[in-house]
Amino acid sequence: MQEVQEPAWCTVSSSLCKVCGVDLLGGVVATLGGVLDLLGGVVATLGGVQDLLGGVIATLGGVVDLLGGVIATLGGVLDLLGGVVATLGGVLDLLGGVVATLGGVLDLLGGVVATLGGVLDLLGGVVATLGGVLDLLGGVVATLGGVLDLLGGVVATLGGVLDLLGGVIATLGGVLDLLGGVIATLGGVLDLLGGVVATLGGVLDLLGGVVATLGGVLDLLGGVVATLGGVLDLLGGVVATLGGVLDLLGGVIATLGGVVDLLGGVVATLGGVLDLLDGVGHLKPSPLVFVQSVVKITGNEMHRP
Repeated sequence: MQEVQEPAWCTVSSSLCKVCGVDLLGGVVATLGGVLDLLGGVVATLGGVQDLLGGVIATLGGVVDLLGGVIATLGGVLDLLGGVVATLGGVLDLLGGVVATLGGVLDLLGGVVATLGGVLDLLGGVVATLGGVLDLLGGVVATLGGVLDLLGGVVATLGGVLDLLGGVIATLGGVLDLLGGVIATLGGVLDLLGGVVATLGGVLDLLGGVVATLGGVLDLLGGVVATLGGVLDLLGGVVATLGGVLDLLGGVIATLGGVVDLLGGVVATLGGVLDLLDGVGHLKPSPLVFVQSVVKITGNEMHRP
């Protein structure tokens, strides 16, 4: 049998439909693949932002721990200053005891002076008594009759003098013992003052340790300030990264707008294809419909973005 050959316009329209349909669908698939890759990049970027925020939170936790150590150190400094105040109170109490002891020493010396005055008065009485004795001996020489009575009185007077001299000697021994006690007390006072000087040296050493501790606290606060500066720099980087993410999302939105426009062109092209197919179905009465469909498809392809 002889093959029936199709008209030339039918062959051209069939080839044109195949070529246009394959190229158009391939472009749509490639565009959708690019959109999916872009969305994957957005998801990866958001994961990096999440990791960065986790690092920021961990750094802030370290800063909180460091501030807790600073507060504990300041508590130790306050306890140390309390100990210094207590030690100074003890030193003031000790100095008060020293002042009271010196007052007692002065009172004791006053008693010694009063006792020496009594001794001098007693010696004056002895001298006066001896003068009376001499006068009495003169009366004895003048009056021989009363010599024996005078001698008896003299013996009695000399016995009293000896007793008086014994009391004077005992009083002088007590004075010497008192002076020895005064000297011993002054030695104790000197030893006490030496202890006060040593205690003040320890207080000065303690104050030196307090000053050194405060220097360490200031260094620690400097480290805290530096750490906070690093945190601020890190937050600045986070803000810059978020700005880049917003820019990327803007690009994604613009790309999605282009995809929507492309899909609109695809829909319009498919409408033209349907109109072309419809024209092919009705081409037998008039070839003018096929020509109009081809012109419509060509116009849609030219107006695609």
